[in-house]
Amino acid sequence: MGPPLTPLDKIRYLSKRVICILGCNPSPMTLLGTNTYLVGSGRERILIDTGNPNILEYQQLLNKVLDDTKSVISKIIVTHFHHDHIGGLADVRRLCNANIPAYKMDFMSAAERSKLGEYQSEVELIEGNHTFEVNGATLKARHNPGHTSDHMVLWLEEEKALFSADSVLGEGTTMFTNLSHYMKSLQQIRDMKPEVIYPGHGPVVRNPAEHVDYYISHRQEREDQIVALLKETPRSAKSIVKVLYKDYPEAVHGHAADIMILHLRKLFDDQKVTYKDEDVNTDTLWKLREPHAGSS
Repeated sequence: MGPPLTPLDKIRYLSKRVICILGCNPSPMTLLGTNTYLVGSGRERILIDTGNPNILEYQQLLNKVLDDTKSVISKIIVTHFHHDHIGGLADVRRLCNANIPAYKMDFMSAAERSKLGEYQSEVELIEGNHTFEVNGATLKARHNPGHTSDHMVLWLEEEKALFSADSVLGEGTTMFTNLSHYMKSLQQIRDMKPEVIYPGHGPVVRNPAEHVDYYISHRQEREDQIVALLKETPRSAKSIVKVLYKDYPEAVHGHAADIMILHLRKLFDDQKVTYKDEDVNTDTLWKLREPHAGSS
């Protein structure tokens, strides 16, 4: 068990142009729930993410905020295809009695678009650097893959703030599907120098540089540990986990080995390790690449 989560109000007025409505979908993966954001200062506002489907409490909270601010949702931005971010799209449209246009970053390959499933016809796919505007807010979309290949972050120009979705959480660390992409995306966020980060889960990040540096150093430390073990002898992801996670329950070792493979794939991309198996699994043996050696 990790440290207790920071308590969060279900409605948070974070600035004169940013209101957070908690998705009311707590779980080990979503922490206390998905943060959705109503952005703008005029009648028309942008909603970032929609939470899970069929969460009546969330719909009631969102409706209350719209009533209190006398505003309507003119655009919906979905930061990535995970169900706790796109799942409530139909519910929001039904609540507002309008077919509100929704936008999402495209996947990195055409084959991956099938992951959208039922949502394929429900969203417009955009490219990086797309700009969204409403009264009081200018949002610039930036492709930020790693957590997923379609993941985006949004730069709020008026506040020098970043909606980081699941690349950076308010507390704890996040999952990733491609570590090479993810590390580059973390550096992209670092280079943007946001003054505040509004994350997809957890509390607002008021110390962005320090927070993102921790994310980067945490992954780098794990990579250094893996390299040190491979200097001793070739190892599999499973055997690396037995060393690095020896103080953790064996029940988490399988999941940890899957994450370890992502670390090893990054080291392979960086030409630091090699392997010979055709299909990579947790028993595949990895070894450090010889200096100036050819590819495996």
